[in-house]
Order: sequence, then structure tokens, then C-alpha cells
Amino acid sequence: MKTLISIFMIAAIAVFFCAGETAAAGSDEDIVLAMPFDEGEGNSTMDISPHGNHGTLMENASWGAGKFGNAVQFEPVGYVDAGNDESLSLSGTDFTLAVWVNMTDTVGHQHGFMAQDEGGGPRNKWILRYNRGASQSVNFHINTADGGSMQLEPGLWDVQPNTWHQVAVVRAGNAYTFFTDGEQSAQLENDLPVPPVIDAPVTVGWAEGPIAMSGLIDEALIARRAFTSDEIKMHYDGGVQQLLVAVQPTGKSAAVWGNIKAKASR
Repeated sequence: MKTLISIFMIAAIAVFFCAGETAAAGSDEDIVLAMPFDEGEGNSTMDISPHGNHGTLMENASWGAGKFGNAVQFEPVGYVDAGNDESLSLSGTDFTLAVWVNMTDTVGHQHGFMAQDEGGGPRNKWILRYNRGASQSVNFHINTADGGSMQLEPGLWDVQPNTWHQVAVVRAGNAYTFFTDGEQSAQLENDLPVPPVIDAPVTVGWAEGPIAMSGLIDEALIARRAFTSDEIKMHYDGGVQQLLVAVQPTGKSAAVWGNIKAKASR
């Protein structure tokens, strides 16, 4: 009888411990999208941020080998729909966008990395993309329905096709800091605000129809605060899993969080 009671007590303690770790795993409420894209099958993908903005693979988006685990493979018209929950709004806040990309073509094609975009022309939107042509640069773009528009390009990016690269942009006040492969590449300023309402989902691998990704995307992340350069480096070194482990309260188990993430991606 004592043996049976001990077994039940051990099981109860284990359940309590894991439940506590699960609650703690999403403690940074400012991280509103964290998609490791590790499922490798099906048409759903998990957001392991506290907000659960899970995504759906649309059109001909499929799975491929990622920078860390699996990734989503895009050809034009494929994308991931992450929904339009209010937690994803970038209006009135500092923010960070980060993603790993592997483009098949870097000369004659625009690649949409992430966006929230009502469509072409003077409509509410923000877009993170790679711009083709002479600029060959990362580009962050905002439009507002009342005619406001800005495009920030940090300059020529000597990017290699069919190779994994990290891209990130951090807004703090009116300053935009761009990062490529874990290193700061430029800082530009613009005071145009992100529109307060964008009647469109957040998408990965797509913007405005023709701005479609060709290649692979991994480790998509959105936060409603300005990341430090150290946090950008964490995303570079280990993707969203390493970053989320790093921002947990002191004393939480990285190993347990890794197990939670692995289960979420099944």
C-alpha cells in the first residue's frame, strides 16, 4: 500500500512540475509570434509564444529542411496564415521582426518574408521583404490608407542564393535597426506609425500577391518590444527555441522547455 501511495505522490509531483514549467514557458508576453516550423507534415504550424497565434499553410506551401529542424517551403502563391489576433498589432509600440530565409533567386524576384497587408496601393500594411533589382536589399515598408508611405532599405546586401540567412528589423521609437546574420547592418529613422487597424492576417512568405517568397523560411518571430543585439544573436544562434529559453525566469529548466517545444511541434 505504501508503495502505491508513493507512486501516486511521485506522479502528482511530476504533473505539478510540468504544469508549472508549461505556464512559465510563455512568460514573455511581448513575444507574440514564435514559429519554429518543425512539424514537417500537415497544414498546421504551432506558435509557441504565449499567445498561440497558430498558423495554416496555404496554397502550395509545403515542408522542407530548415536551418533548425524543419522549415516551410514556398513557391509563389504559397504562404502561412497566422491570423489577425489583436496581439499581433504593431501599432503604437516598439517591435522586432526576425526570420531565417533561404531564397532560390536573389536577382529578379521580390521575396515577401512577413507582412500584414490589405493589398496593393494606398492601403494599410507593413511588409518585411527582400527587394529585387539594383537595390538588392532588405526592405521594410509601411503604408496607411490616408496616403502615408515609407520604405526603408539599409543598402546593398550581398546575399547568396540557396543559403540560409537571418534577417531582423528592430523599431525603437523612430529608429529602425536592421540585422543580417546576427550583426547590425544599418540604422535608419522614420516616424510614420504602423496603422492601428490592418484588416488582414499576418502572413509568412507572402505580401500583396506578387511579393511572394521563393525558397524556405524558418524561425519566424514577432515581438512587441525592441530586442537587444544580444537577443537578436540568440535568435541567430538557436532560433526561437533558444531565444524563448533565454527569456524565461531565472531557474527554469531549458531541457524541460525544449521538451515542451518538441511536443508542440508534433
